[in-house]
Amino acid sequence: QKEGPDSANYQYAIVLGIEMDPDAINDSPGSIAEAGASVAYSHMAEITAKLAAYIRFLGYPAVPSGNDTAQNIPLAIDAGLGEHGRNGLLLTPEYGARQRLCKVFTDLPLIPDKPIEFGALDYCKQCHACASSCPAKAIMFENELTEVPTSISNRTGIQRWVVNVEKCFQFWIENEGVSCGNCIASCPWSLHNNRDWLENNV
Repeated sequence: QKEGPDSANYQYAIVLGIEMDPDAINDSPGSIAEAGASVAYSHMAEITAKLAAYIRFLGYPAVPSGNDTAQNIPLAIDAGLGEHGRNGLLLTPEYGARQRLCKVFTDLPLIPDKPIEFGALDYCKQCHACASSCPAKAIMFENELTEVPTSISNRTGIQRWVVNVEKCFQFWIENEGVSCGNCIASCPWSLHNNRDWLENNV
């Protein structure tokens, strides 16, 4: 249902994960890690704009989107990119939490992918690396999934580990405005050199 003259409903969302450089992210919480994230955001804008333009060239409407318009993680899970992790981020088999998500809304006829399970949820129940590395203490150590929000930034209706993002952002302020990605850098799924071990032990 349309809500205004500038809004429209689209049948599909094409969701993409843009890899962040592992060496840059390992600098967290520092300026190099922030630069690594910024480069991924730049790639997001370029790739979604080009994909949307190509779809429009085929004769179908398409609107590129970064962190706006709709929540990326639920869309990415539905699209089969990965699972929800303890750190509140999408974990994929390829990059763990080390990607930025974007999407293109379109009516191009597509066959939707289905959600996947590759062991991340069970692994997160045993691993507390992200919670231990979080300087803001914003990530839950408890293993119980919950629908109860920790802050006004969380919504109900999804059973998951919730992250207190107000605590997270407060640390960014105290860190001279430099963002933190410790929850990404510390995640074993995000590390290239742990990939074979993870695949054989999950």
